[in-house]
Amino acid sequence: IEKYVMTVNVESPSVENNKELAEVIADLMAASDLSREISEGIIADFCRQGIGLMSAIQKKLNEKNLKEAGTILHKLKGSAGNVRAKKIEQHAKEAEQALKVIDLEKLTTLLAEIDVLLHRLTVKKSSTLS
Repeated sequence: IEKYVMTVNVESPSVENNKELAEVIADLMAASDLSREISEGIIADFCRQGIGLMSAIQKKLNEKNLKEAGTILHKLKGSAGNVRAKKIEQHAKEAEQALKVIDLEKLTTLLAEIDVLLHRLTVKKSSTLS
């Protein structure tokens, strides 16, 4: 895992002063026995990829391709669960339900909330491991 995960500067104020990020990192560490540095890197990678998935979801929604948007949303939900980003996972689950019943107003609100949560968990990366 260490070879592929980007690390973050653990002394960065953005890590130390971010309660939500600290909670997700602590949950991931407890569930996986991974080090703090590796857990922070996994969360950083998740956020980067999650932001990309959000763009892809929006693109599919704009194209009126609800099935593919749902597939991508499901990937985001699963990834959030894997890294213990519980709020994102729950919002993605609710967004999946909104998409199934074609409640686009609720879906839009939930996607905006997921986007905010992803950006709150995002930290600047200091280096990569080799």
